[in-house]
Amino acid sequence: MQSGDLDEGISGTLNAAGSCTLSLAPKTQRQRWKVANVAISGTGDQDLDAVVYVAGRRVAGTFSGNNENVPMSATLTPGQSITVQWTGGTPGAGVRMDLVGSYDVARGGGEAP
Repeated sequence: MQSGDLDEGISGTLNAAGSCTLSLAPKTQRQRWKVANVAISGTGDQDLDAVVYVAGRRVAGTFSGNNENVPMSATLTPGQSITVQWTGGTPGAGVRMDLVGSYDVARGGGEAP
């Protein structure tokens, strides 16, 4: 089994309603992610709200979806994701989520994240 540090991120832009939803998930059928922290950020001086979901379940909400860290202990298998949904921001502003933890890849294939 191959393993290593997980450091995945994704960026997006708030739509005309001031909201955005971003998700990250294991990339192959043989990967398993162990997520220790979700970092949430936004550009500008925004008063964003953000909600974090793991495999479809709400696990955290923030009153400021900008420059927040959400510590957790979540294991994601293929088909599961971590999603952050921002609301209440300035349309066109940028948002980002970053995951930190570790990953495993079962024997037989799969690429490191």
